[in-house]
Amino acid sequence: MTPLNRDFIGYGKTIPRVRWPKGARLALTFAINYEAGAERSVPFGDQGAETYGEFPAYVTPPKRDLAIESIFEYETRCVARRRRGLMKRYSFSSWT
Repeated sequence: MTPLNRDFIGYGKTIPRVRWPKGARLALTFAINYEAGAERSVPFGDQGAETYGEFPAYVTPPKRDLAIESIFEYETRCVARRRRGLMKRYSFSSWT
C-alpha cells in the first residue's frame, strides 16, 4: 500500500477566493433520509404490527394496527409530495 502524500500546510494568509455561480454567497445541501415502507406489516407476512416510539400496539398480534399503519403512510402520501412541491416552488432545480 502506498502512503498518502498530503500537504498539511494549509492556505495561511492566502485564502483562495471562491466565486459561486450567479454571485451566490451561500451554498446549501439538503440530505433527506427516506425510510418509509420498512415497518412490520401483518398483510405482508410479519408476525405482528410495527410499534412507533411512544405509541404502543393496541392490538394483539397478528392483527393489523391501522392507527400505526396510518402514521407510517402519512409520509408517503403527504409529506413527500409537499416536500417536492416546496423544492419546485423555491427553484431547487435538482428536485424538480
